[in-house]
Amino acid sequence: MTKLLCFFFLCLSAWPQGSLTSSCLFDFAQGAKAQEIIGQVDDYVKLQQRLERAQRLNSQEPVTQADYLRRAQESILDFTEKEITLLNQASQELEITFRDYQLNFPKKIYYLKTNGNEEGAPYTRKNFIVFPDFSLKKNVAQMKELLAHELFHILSRYNPDLSTELYKIIGFHYCGKIAEAANLKRIRITNPDAPIYEHYIVLTDKSGKKFPAIPFLHLKIKSLKEVDQNVVFRHMQLGFVKIDLTTKTTIENIIPVEDIATSLFQQVGNNTHYIIHPEETISDNFAQLMCGIEPKTPRIHEELKQLLRK
Repeated sequence: MTKLLCFFFLCLSAWPQGSLTSSCLFDFAQGAKAQEIIGQVDDYVKLQQRLERAQRLNSQEPVTQADYLRRAQESILDFTEKEITLLNQASQELEITFRDYQLNFPKKIYYLKTNGNEEGAPYTRKNFIVFPDFSLKKNVAQMKELLAHELFHILSRYNPDLSTELYKIIGFHYCGKIAEAANLKRIRITNPDAPIYEHYIVLTDKSGKKFPAIPFLHLKIKSLKEVDQNVVFRHMQLGFVKIDLTTKTTIENIIPVEDIATSLFQQVGNNTHYIIHPEETISDNFAQLMCGIEPKTPRIHEELKQLLRK
């Protein structure tokens, strides 16, 4: 009986568990398979900065890419049967909703579980979603919304032209890769769901002057000596930075959100305050749309619906 149970749980990690669309399967990756997947180098890992990586691993000593990936691999846990049932049900409900839309997901999406020691929040990379153990303590409706949000990141990653069109709904426009000034790059917090800045928004300051800018998520700490045992998000701060559209570089200092809030929310709407990147704002709106959540700014959902049904 014990051998049969072991075989059963091995199969759970090896066989696709179901479909998200007619051309996309989801699969629970566990054990060595999950470690292999999370151990890959991608843009997110390459773009991580020295200080943020040290805070992620709570180290006052320099942390390498290899150190980070090793921590990620060591953080892998197996899903419980209850968690598999929960994610299966949320996935199945989304699959029904997805039938009304043209969603070009990759052929397979992996679900991974960790103890949260590598990041501390759900996130995506490549074609996989990582769920920290605490994020799986939800009911089906809550999991469905979280899953829809994370799935959008993968849809966006594999369909950059679609992302650019969707970002326009909230006032963000493509300009190509934007380089941060050295003093900003040093304190940046890299978002695994959207590690590159390529879209800007035109904002208005309190004097009425308009300028192109990007949201900039950064650390409040400035040196390795200030690294502590908290998760990186405890040191997170959001501001906006002006950019030069000719050179595609940041200019001047970080602007507090309150200084540009009026012009910002006129464009991004009031459906979510997750505004650290246009990717996150659209992901939240996508999840709301897929879960039938009433929006405070209906225009955004209507335009999303039109573009996703083309």
